[in-house]
Amino acid sequence: MSVSPSPTSTSALEMNNSICVPSAPPVAVPQVMNSDAALSSVIIPETKEKHSHFHISCLLSRRHRTVKVAAMVDSGATSLFLDKKYADCHKMLLIPLENPICLFNIDGTPNKAGSITHKVRLSLKIGQDEEKFDFLVTSLGPENVILGLPWL
Repeated sequence: MSVSPSPTSTSALEMNNSICVPSAPPVAVPQVMNSDAALSSVIIPETKEKHSHFHISCLLSRRHRTVKVAAMVDSGATSLFLDKKYADCHKMLLIPLENPICLFNIDGTPNKAGSITHKVRLSLKIGQDEEKFDFLVTSLGPENVILGLPWL
């Protein structure tokens, strides 16, 4: 089945029509480099339930399944992230990291989501561009996907 992303921008609420679990409360999300092997801890800004964030429609594919999702674009994130509940809902294959990545809130306190221990390898398609990426899996609060610098 082929799905084309909409050329116009819409809110995450409108585009994320495949959500099957309620959103978790907002949490701080990790900021990491492209290689998970060199990291021991990470931090990025907290996401909030607002429509002011920039979202784009994209397709995430693996093997024989494709899902359409509204991804938040965050130029301050140095990796790509996938919400744990979203990954579980869509039965995505979680790949253990060699070394867990510690997750901290903006204020330096440990995040209640705990360390990042898994990633998911997905093909990301936006418009006509398609590339494979590793998405780090953690609780993202109201977001399902965050696209950081490796995508930009």
